Amino acid sequence: MQDHYKISIVTQTKPGSKLDNSKDCTFGYIAGEYTCLGKSQTGISPLGRGPYTTGSVAVGVTMKSSFASESEDPDLIFIGASGLFGGYYPSFAYESTHAGNICSWLALKAQAPTTTPAQ
Repeated sequence: MQDHYKISIVTQTKPGSKLDNSKDCTFGYIAGEYTCLGKSQTGISPLGRGPYTTGSVAVGVTMKSSFASESEDPDLIFIGASGLFGGYYPSFAYESTHAGNICSWLALKAQAPTTTPAQ
């Protein structure tokens, strides 16, 4: 497994603002109800079909850092997504969908140079 670094920057709009199309969705966390599942079958456009068809990623960009050689794949990934993502921990999935006025900007540096040889 190669080393990598990741950071998350979480932003929040003023209360009452909704950035995503998951407003009022429960995702099965409340009494097993999926209040927005029906939208995925009845909506006209992908956004109108709710969060089950979008993946909540608004934008994604890959780039090469100055450490990557010309022959290597991009080693930087930037993603903007609706919802809270501060890392993986118990209940992170519920908390990521709970508030509709939060957006996370994620940065991943893959294939970081290592200073310790593999054993």
